[in-house]
Amino acid sequence: MPHVREFIKKAGSSVLIVLDLFYEKVADYLDELGLSLVIVQSAGRSLPMPKKILYRIKAPKCSVPYDGKRILSVDEFLKKGVGTTASTPSLSLFMRRFSRAFRPTALCS
Repeated sequence: MPHVREFIKKAGSSVLIVLDLFYEKVADYLDELGLSLVIVQSAGRSLPMPKKILYRIKAPKCSVPYDGKRILSVDEFLKKGVGTTASTPSLSLFMRRFSRAFRPTALCS
């Protein structure tokens, strides 16, 4: 799967979010890509209950080697963030610099 590998390399990402169904396609390239964190989302996790049951019966079984450090499920990732806060100083700086361009009067005239 060199095409996806090249996209990830060009993006310079250190974190990859991938569906469990596609994990095996990128697993061979994880070390080469230098990713510090891989977050794996189950494709059936966000389905409504009847479809979730069918998904578990019909979908292929995915074996993801979760290690709790580098390869995490979405739930594990979210649990690690409980009790932490994030700040976004870059957003406030952006808004100060470009606030004139975002004024409603500038957009309507």
